[in-house]
Amino acid sequence: MLAGNPAYDPSATFLIQRIAGTGSSTTISFTSIPSTYSHLQLRILGRSSVASVTQTAVLTINGDTGANYANHVIIGDGSTVQASGGASSSNIPRIYSVGNSATANVMSVGIIDIHDYASTTKNKTVRIWTGDDRNGSGRTALSSGLWMNTSAINRVDITTASGNWTTASTIALYGMKG
Repeated sequence: MLAGNPAYDPSATFLIQRIAGTGSSTTISFTSIPSTYSHLQLRILGRSSVASVTQTAVLTINGDTGANYANHVIIGDGSTVQASGGASSSNIPRIYSVGNSATANVMSVGIIDIHDYASTTKNKTVRIWTGDDRNGSGRTALSSGLWMNTSAINRVDITTASGNWTTASTIALYGMKG
């Protein structure tokens, strides 16, 4: 930590809301986000109910499911690496997580940073880091993206590609000063 730099100061991070999965909902939504912070951060501990070892979820901003996103991702499992990217509706930022067929009690973790979310003069940069380990197998993904819109962000949705967020899943939204 760099002393005196609020970007690295935990006392400059404020919990806005924490939402747990219900086991019957595909989407966790944060609405009416206050515009009093410099940046947003979402912290994910998640698992989908779908009968699959691996799963994805998508991040949408202000309900925009269109072609206003650019996203570049690198995914690795320790022996192979994949990369993709571009600008289109298929490049809505993705969160890589485990499904219900993964080893019991395994959860994915993720951190999503959204910079300058309250600005009305620039597009929004999104950075996502997610991963999981399933007793020796697993993967990590790093994504850098852009929401090509200058509107202030007041809503963020994280939706599983299939299945529901399990009751052990939690996503917390933090506001960051500085």
